[in-house]
Amino acid sequence: GVYRVSVEGPRDPQKSARRDEELVIEIRRVHADSRQRYGADKVWRQLHFDDVSVARCTVERLLRREGLVGCAGEVSGRPLQNEFPSRTSGSLFDHDS
Repeated sequence: GVYRVSVEGPRDPQKSARRDEELVIEIRRVHADSRQRYGADKVWRQLHFDDVSVARCTVERLLRREGLVGCAGEVSGRPLQNEFPSRTSGSLFDHDS
């Protein structure tokens, strides 16, 4: 492999820790706004939509560190209700089905 030295020099651990704490606030906000449904990918996408520049792996790491998880299709044993009707559920305007 090739070893490249950063132009900025070695990273400052205190600066990294401060940045992590700033990001955790944003990550918790997005996660809470999604009613704890969003996982790393959707949290990352929402942060970018909100003009917060962060790597996806950083979002993953901080979500794990904070113990935050998205739902994986089930909530407390019942299937997750999709926010949008499926194609097989009939018309969007048919409220009786």
